[in-house]
Amino acid sequence: MLARIPTLLASALAVTSAFAYDDGRPNVDYDYDIEEDHLMPRSVIMMIPDGTGPNIWTLARNMMDPTHTKMLHIDPLLKGTVQTFSNTSIITDSAAAATSYATGFKTYDAAIGVDMEKKPLGTVLEAAKERGMVVGMVVTSRVTHATPASFAAHHEDRDAENDIADQYCANANLDFLLGGGKRHFSDACLAKLKAANYTMSYDKDDLAAYRKANEASGTLRLFGLYHKSHMSYEVDRIRGETKEPSLTEMTE
Repeated sequence: MLARIPTLLASALAVTSAFAYDDGRPNVDYDYDIEEDHLMPRSVIMMIPDGTGPNIWTLARNMMDPTHTKMLHIDPLLKGTVQTFSNTSIITDSAAAATSYATGFKTYDAAIGVDMEKKPLGTVLEAAKERGMVVGMVVTSRVTHATPASFAAHHEDRDAENDIADQYCANANLDFLLGGGKRHFSDACLAKLKAANYTMSYDKDDLAAYRKANEASGTLRLFGLYHKSHMSYEVDRIRGETKEPSLTEMTE
């Protein structure tokens, strides 16, 4: 399985290089004021807004600034589109698409990190871990759902989310994993995570306490399950009484 990993890692690092343009318009959203070192990047972060297309960014621009005199913070970055058809369908599903992103190989719909013969493929996260890097995922879906699962698990069927959860618990190879999907983790599975020295987090107070306790050391060994299924939409989260952390709080 790991034979393909060096090529995958090289490919993944190659696509992280970004070129920017400046057409003179200010950003409409928050400027994070990050000092970037393009020669020595500290981290490689891949963001996947699942199901998003160009129309979503157009809607965001119209909502944030109907006059179109300002840019979204993402606009200066070089962008393009990719063909995401799977080996079995013109319109891919999340599992096949995420497996393609994670491994560099196209496969069939519903495949989680496996090829057309249902054999495991090395993923970019596994490659990074082999290189001694800290790896993890932060999602607002179930952590066992097709997109995150394809980066850290291997299964012939995306719907086998209990099995995917069992793989997370048995492998314990992620330094952090935050999201929803608690219903797929048995008591025995959770016990394995605790035995593997994970701190378990179930609400935003747990997360804040972990951050405070480990701020100085920078320790990352955290497993957060904040909803039985997918986490709440932000518009519902801020209006309700949920104790789920926001995406911002999970990534700080």
